[in-house]
Amino acid sequence: MDGGNHSVVSEFVFLGLTHSWKFQLLLLVFSSVLYVASMTGNILIVFSVTIDPHLHSPMYFLLANLSFIDLGACSVTSPKMICDLFRKRKVISSGGCIAQIFFIHVIGGVEMVLLIAMAFDRYVAICKPLHYLTIMSPRMCILFLAAAVVILFFGPTMFVYTWPHPNSQMDKFLAIFDAVLTPFLNPVIYTFRNKEMKAAMKRVCKKLVIYGTIS
Repeated sequence: MDGGNHSVVSEFVFLGLTHSWKFQLLLLVFSSVLYVASMTGNILIVFSVTIDPHLHSPMYFLLANLSFIDLGACSVTSPKMICDLFRKRKVISSGGCIAQIFFIHVIGGVEMVLLIAMAFDRYVAICKPLHYLTIMSPRMCILFLAAAVVILFFGPTMFVYTWPHPNSQMDKFLAIFDAVLTPFLNPVIYTFRNKEMKAAMKRVCKKLVIYGTIS
């Protein structure tokens, strides 16, 4: 007779950052506003680059892909976290937890490679402007995108494991900022100070308004 332990973990319980209802309400409002702003901003960037012919260049191609990745980054954990702030019993299934960990690492790796590709694009544009279109050809952009999908860079995991003094509260705050704040900052930093992108967004919004009026 086998006397081993055959218990199976089916779900995990979230301890949360705090038991204070006021702080949870503040976190709920903060997370919800940033999530909606991140989704709206990144969707608008993807539509603008796709629809507007003035933005069909390597730089904006990479930027649109970064925004597309950010849509996934803020959708992996944020909706579940926001929903759990309403609930008294905060749990997640073991399969859901594993899926979140997998997609967070995949999306994080893709985003890091895309940022490297964007840095290389700006280097070529500034240092070798005459050869820019030759070097940053559509084929090169697609290769960068393929490399971003294949190569995984575990940045957040490396940071947590190399943290000199482990602190569960600090890790929780870092996870929240990585999941909610980073996808919100990317469109602000890379896009909303760009005159061409703002002009393209205005043209896209006008087209959407006209289309909505006609339909």
